[in-house]
Amino acid sequence: QGLLQLFRSGSFGGDGDRLRGAMPSFAQAGTKAAIVIGSKDKTTPPRLAAALRDALVDAGVEVQYDLMPAAAHLPMEEEAGGVRVAFEQIVVGIVAKAVKDQEAAEAAAAVA
Repeated sequence: QGLLQLFRSGSFGGDGDRLRGAMPSFAQAGTKAAIVIGSKDKTTPPRLAAALRDALVDAGVEVQYDLMPAAAHLPMEEEAGGVRVAFEQIVVGIVAKAVKDQEAAEAAAAVA
């Protein structure tokens, strides 16, 4: 199960409260999250992704949230309107930031 399904609670097993309770430990562990959702997604409602983002942020987790206006559920598979290319640019940006953050942390640790 993914975070969205756990967060949603209800038909996916009712683990929403468990996930919400664990969110502060995510922040303490330095967890970072990226949520990429298509505004036309009929499988995972964008409002659910936004609620997950808000709950993670409220718990102190660093979240990058990208709502793709032309995308549906699987933007990595959508060619029309440049959706796949836009998705790939988001992913490259996320990975580049993670690498930069890791390098900065390693440099700070080397100085200390």
